[in-house]
Amino acid sequence: MKSAPSDDQDPPKYPKEQAREIFQRALKEGGWVSRKHARIRQIERGIDNNDILNLSKTGVILKEPELDIKTNQMKYTIESQDHKLKIVFNVLDACRVRLITIMND
Repeated sequence: MKSAPSDDQDPPKYPKEQAREIFQRALKEGGWVSRKHARIRQIERGIDNNDILNLSKTGVILKEPELDIKTNQMKYTIESQDHKLKIVFNVLDACRVRLITIMND
């Protein structure tokens, strides 16, 4: 398992399709955690875990990842085909992700 990058290392940057596959695998196999902020937003916006699981199966990553300055990790946004549900997440390693926030329109 990869360790988290130190402050003097560049964080790993996965291609969008590979990040999507890691997100999908993590959700399928239970390798995901949520920041407190994401859990609060999930409740506030009436999004249940089934919505998140469905997004893992059909979602797309359209934008290039950005650096998350809080964690020094890249953050990715996966969104539904209709752009109504979006999740911002970090890839922790090849089979785990951390949900940062959850949005819906």
